[in-house]
This record gives sequence, C-alpha cells and structure tokens, in this order.
Amino acid sequence: GGGSFSFLLGAMVLKNTPSMENRVSREFEKLDVDKDGSITLQELTVGMRRLGVPVSDSAAKELFDRVDKNHDGKLSSAEFSAFCEVRIRHLREVYDGLDSDKNGALSSLEVKHAVESLGMKVSSEELQHMMSSLDPEGKGGVDFEAFCDRLLLLPVVNPRAVFETWNQIAIDDAQSEYTVPRDTREARK
Repeated sequence: GGGSFSFLLGAMVLKNTPSMENRVSREFEKLDVDKDGSITLQELTVGMRRLGVPVSDSAAKELFDRVDKNHDGKLSSAEFSAFCEVRIRHLREVYDGLDSDKNGALSSLEVKHAVESLGMKVSSEELQHMMSSLDPEGKGGVDFEAFCDRLLLLPVVNPRAVFETWNQIAIDDAQSEYTVPRDTREARK
C-alpha cells in the first residue's frame, strides 16, 4: 500500500542526503577513538555505552562480528557505512510505524499507544523520561534524527528492543550515572 511507498521514498531520501552521510561519518569518527581509521570491538562497545545503549560484552561482540564483513577484527569506514545504511532503514521502519499521524515527530501519546500495543506497560513518569531523553528541549516530539542518533548502535532493531533500550536510556539519563549494562536479549525472554 501507500505505507511501503512512503517507506521507500524515505529510505531513498535518507540514503542520498549528505546530512545522513555526514552523521554516519561523524559517528565513525567518534567511535574511532585512536584515530587509526578503523573501529575495534572495544571502541564499539565503549561507544555503544556512551550512547546509553545497555549492552553486554557478548551482545557487542555479536554486533561487531555481523558488521565486520571481512573478519579482520576491525570495522572499516565502508563496513560501518554499509551497516548504518541498513540500520537506518530498519530504524526508519520502526519510527514510521510509531508516527501514526505521520507528522515527523513522535508524541508521547503515539509512544504510549505503541508500547501498550506490544503488551508492555509504561507509567506516565517513565513515558515522560523517555520523551525528555530524546527531546531534551521539549519541542513536543521526537524527530527521526534524534531517534536515530540514540538508537543507531542497538544490537537488535525491532519495536520491543527499541522501547526497552529507550526506556533504559531514559532511566540512565534520569539517574545521571553509569549503570551496569544488561543484555537486551536476556530481557526479552
């Protein structure tokens, strides 16, 4: 239907925008702490945790191995870009599914309905923390760029993983301290 066309259009727009390429390039540079032109497993793991993604060492290794196509133990810029291109498409699918009024900004009501449709519970306090973690300026909604910035390095992208991680990021932001990362795969069992 019309949804798949708008998704296709969105993916084409995303793929061809210099701003998205610049964002991917900047993220690569941030992750490449030692500036050797590649990302190690340690750099990826630290970067994921810096973004607030609650990730275990094993989940980070699993993601790293999926992205490291030539299995040389480091992620090149090309490998990272290819991963990001696919990951951004997946995040766009999730985002577009959440944005029920299609206005380009996720409202707290849209997020609440989506969380509840997955059979998950969210308190108004949790919802407020989730929204403020991705909309700190209180613009009244979460745009795709903010959504993507915080969730790009999720080990798994599906609506449940997105909400579990988003909620954990919000909790960590609210506590403003490092918490022990948990393996999101374990949480879904």
